[in-house]
Amino acid sequence: MTDAAIPDEYQRHLDRLAADRYVLVREIGRGGMATVYAARDEKLKRDVAIKILHRHLLRDDEHCARFRREAEAIARLDHRAIVEIFDLLEERGQFLAIVMEFIDGSSLDQMLDDRGPLLPELAAAMAVPVVDALAAAHEAGVIHRDLKPSNILIGPDGQPVVTDFGIAHIVDEVTLTDAGAILGSPAYMSPEAIDGQPAQATSDLFSLGAVLHLMVTGEPAFRGHTAPELMRNITEGRRRPADRIKPEVGREFSKTLDQLLALSPEDRPPSATAASRLLRQFLDASMGRHPPNLKQWFNDPERTTLKTRQKILKSLKIRAQNAATEADHRQAFDLLERHLSMAPDDEEALELLDHLHSHQLRHRLLKRSALLIGVAAVAFALWQAVGSKEADPPPSDSNLVESDSGLAEVEEETLPGAVETVERARLSSDAAARATTAAWQVLESIPLAVDAPRPVEAEEEPALITANAGDGDTDEPQRDELQRMDQPDGAYSEPAVIMVRFRLVPPSATLELEGHEYDAVRAARGVELSPGSYEVTARGPGIKTARKSIDIDPGVEAEHQIVLNWKDGRIRLVTDRDALVWLDGASTPQSISGGTPEILTIPFGPADRSESRRQVEVRIADRDDLQRSRRHTVEVRPDRETPLAVTLSDD
Repeated sequence: MTDAAIPDEYQRHLDRLAADRYVLVREIGRGGMATVYAARDEKLKRDVAIKILHRHLLRDDEHCARFRREAEAIARLDHRAIVEIFDLLEERGQFLAIVMEFIDGSSLDQMLDDRGPLLPELAAAMAVPVVDALAAAHEAGVIHRDLKPSNILIGPDGQPVVTDFGIAHIVDEVTLTDAGAILGSPAYMSPEAIDGQPAQATSDLFSLGAVLHLMVTGEPAFRGHTAPELMRNITEGRRRPADRIKPEVGREFSKTLDQLLALSPEDRPPSATAASRLLRQFLDASMGRHPPNLKQWFNDPERTTLKTRQKILKSLKIRAQNAATEADHRQAFDLLERHLSMAPDDEEALELLDHLHSHQLRHRLLKRSALLIGVAAVAFALWQAVGSKEADPPPSDSNLVESDSGLAEVEEETLPGAVETVERARLSSDAAARATTAAWQVLESIPLAVDAPRPVEAEEEPALITANAGDGDTDEPQRDELQRMDQPDGAYSEPAVIMVRFRLVPPSATLELEGHEYDAVRAARGVELSPGSYEVTARGPGIKTARKSIDIDPGVEAEHQIVLNWKDGRIRLVTDRDALVWLDGASTPQSISGGTPEILTIPFGPADRSESRRQVEVRIADRDDLQRSRRHTVEVRPDRETPLAVTLSDD
């Protein structure tokens, strides 16, 4: 049955051109060039999608050529993740339409609006077919040039399909746009496309990175109040890394996005096949032989996400323990950072984090003691060298200058230097003795053995160990410098900076200090500060912001624990009758009115004594008839509102 909102002229054209083969049903999408309708192929008895060019564009030969080129480009591609073209309907100057495969689902942007950001593993699993489709298109000489969430359709099996090659550029053919014209969606365009340079395969990979960034953070990779500002930010690479926007993304996946979103095409993966390999390696490292099932997730997103989340947490802990055993502490810290952002109350993960902190402190002490011993060795060698030089026999008479004036010149030039050399040797000898004594005192204060966690093997799966720790951060400058040891009184100056560690509870909090922001793992690794007074601010999702003043004493490495309070949670309760409500067995009920949403406040308290979620028992009874009652258990989280609707009337 034809929808009354569909223009009659379109149906008349279809009737005439296709002999009543296609019947339009409803509009399912509208873009800058065309409108897409769901339709019925009466001849083959199947649902199709028909994309009809806007009437005001029919008079433009260039637009018609581009539209026709779209059909030809897609028709020669054969990939299950690329929408299939069935037919081209054309009547010059009046009508132009493409008949294509109908995907009974929603676009990626609609899905993200409904379900919110995805776990990186789910996003990667969904992106693999997309990037494989791009690889097939690139192999055929087709560059999409407008990859964005609205051009990725999600079918009922959870599999994505790429569509809308309407502005695809066919390699080795004449470009249809004027010089300097920009085609595409600015938020997902590559820097070179914005600059008017020819699009290339890696331009699609940049767009893919921008789409993935949105999928895992819920925010665009690049922002701007105006289109020019947005495009300037893209060309200058102004964006926040994904794991800084949402720690659950993790450093590992954020680095993959960094590669895809590199400003220079040469710094991105060289091909879509290489990008696919990157995503598959991430999935293999994170989930092994059990990647997310997209069909299960599409049909039951909450349960599938929960199961996937549990697998990820198990894998992260195993890999962090193995990385610590292999002394790959940076990798261990990165994995624990993501684990604790997802499960801030995991005692095993917190214990491993504490172990890494203590190991790091011992390592720094060992390094410092090694430097002290090195100073002692150098000083002792210098003393020996000077001593042996003093013991050399005097020069023979033949080498002496015979004239009185010549002898005076030799004495004036050499004797003061000899005296200075002897004095330096004496001071170096004293410094060597002091350095050796100090070094041995440090060594004696350090346990001889450093306990390391034993490798953990995954159940039913081989242990997941990632050898590639990446380039790592360089935001922790090594400031262990040799101190002056040749002062007469034996003292040496204190370090100019002090290593101060902060333990944040919960670990999902972030620390602000001196204009810099540190997540819980980086704060626990340590911040180098000069002696003095500082004000630190800690905040996080669902956490009450806290400020604290600290004093840093010279020469003392310190550790501060900051325990934050959870914000209150809320239950938004609606009943069909006036009712009394008891929370968690309270003796005194709250009174609420029927039909009106009521907000019930659920306190949480300090993060070291309460978890980030509570199971609250809610008993609701009819105010006029207490026999009419219901009991519900509701999960409540800090600073979130949990809806609850209760019917007290008889069925």
